[in-house]
Amino acid sequence: MASPDQDPETSCNDPAVLETAKSLRDAWAKPGVELPPRGKVEVIGVTGDGPVITVPDTAITLDGRTLRSLELIGGSGDSKSFTLTLNVEKRDGAWYVADLNLGV
Repeated sequence: MASPDQDPETSCNDPAVLETAKSLRDAWAKPGVELPPRGKVEVIGVTGDGPVITVPDTAITLDGRTLRSLELIGGSGDSKSFTLTLNVEKRDGAWYVADLNLGV
């Protein structure tokens, strides 16, 4: 999570962060899914009052398809233990991804 003195925009433009994001994008590219998404992205059923909110992949939709269903395109085997959540943090009225949590 970013510390209070870190600027999220500066952190997100760090070359190491950009390379990690590109690697994830390339690794998770799915047939029939255009990146960046041109459809409507929504978060459904997530509420909170704190400065950091955890958002599960099942609550994020792109054109009505959950992020979880998109993650599993082409997947094989037992995917029940796979989890992805985002911790989002509100700063200056805007929400930023503060942490991405993968579990298997």
